[in-house]
Amino acid sequence: VYSFTRTSGDDTILVIVNLTDKTAQVPAEVAQLLEDGVGESQVLLSTYDAVHSVKSVARGELARWEGVVIQL
Repeated sequence: VYSFTRTSGDDTILVIVNLTDKTAQVPAEVAQLLEDGVGESQVLLSTYDAVHSVKSVARGELARWEGVVIQL
C-alpha cells in the first residue's frame, strides 16, 4: 500500500493505493488519520465507487488494485 498526504492552506488530501492483486490492510499511520470515519462526500476520486471505498476504509483495508483520494 502506497499512501501520502498533501496540504495546501487548510486543505489536506490523503491518497491511498493498493498496488497488489490481493486485499491489503491500511497502514496504522493512515488508519489514525481516518479514525473519525470517512463520508462519501470526502471521497474525491476512487477506482471503485465512493460507497465501496468508504466501506473499505472503515474496515481498514483496500481491495485489490483499489485507490482512493480522500479530503481530510
